Amino acid sequence: MTYEQFAAQWRATQPERLAQLKLLSGEHGPAASPNQLALQALVSLPQGTALLLVPPSGRSQSGWLIADPDLSTVHAETPEQVLRLLIDAVEQRNYFALLRLLSASERQALEGELKERIERLRASMSRRQAAPQLLEVRGDRAHYQYDPRFFVDLVREKDGWRVLDLN
Repeated sequence: MTYEQFAAQWRATQPERLAQLKLLSGEHGPAASPNQLALQALVSLPQGTALLLVPPSGRSQSGWLIADPDLSTVHAETPEQVLRLLIDAVEQRNYFALLRLLSASERQALEGELKERIERLRASMSRRQAAPQLLEVRGDRAHYQYDPRFFVDLVREKDGWRVLDLN
């Protein structure tokens, strides 16, 4: 629907919104004025992503703004929706969305593993100043054993060196 159609429908619900506000104000403190009601819209995309839209804060601006442009709030109503979101995130190489689709425990575990590796890599790189032989370079490949358990394999591509394996 157009913005104008939506705005007309939204304005038509003012009596309903005021009645709801009166019901809520009894449980949640003093009643708010109609001007304090929050204007927002929720758009559900076919793959399950929901976009929260809000009006711009300045009077000179018009239209709607996406309240969460980075889609930091990913909400899937069904297991099928989260699987579709996962496929979309990987296909679009949207790793921010991919991380948001992980459960809190899985995300914490992944972040913890990466943090440990980076801390050990950082410490090893500061020690490497005294022991440069720890980095083995053979043509377009390099190997760096920065901890008894962890290593990094690197590869030279046409635009520079890249991480091939972060173990």
